[in-house]
Amino acid sequence: MPLAVPSPISEPTTTRNPFRDVNAVTHSSYYKAILWASQKGIAAGTSTTTFSPDQVCTRAQIVTFLYRYAGKPSGYYSNPFKDVSATNEAS
Repeated sequence: MPLAVPSPISEPTTTRNPFRDVNAVTHSSYYKAILWASQKGIAAGTSTTTFSPDQVCTRAQIVTFLYRYAGKPSGYYSNPFKDVSATNEAS
């Protein structure tokens, strides 16, 4: 049985799209989510004008999304991952 999770994503506050590689027709199933995440500072894109919606998200990107969505909590956290160094973008 699939788990139904309510979406915390609300409507974007503006229709301004900073990403030239994301459009409402081709990416209709997640277009508003991209705009919302961009407006909330959760996802910045792969450059100032691209989002790269067809690329696979890395673990570092997903962790960054979750961290920003959580409000950038402060505190010291130990790193349990052997493949992520202290200078890695995900640490």
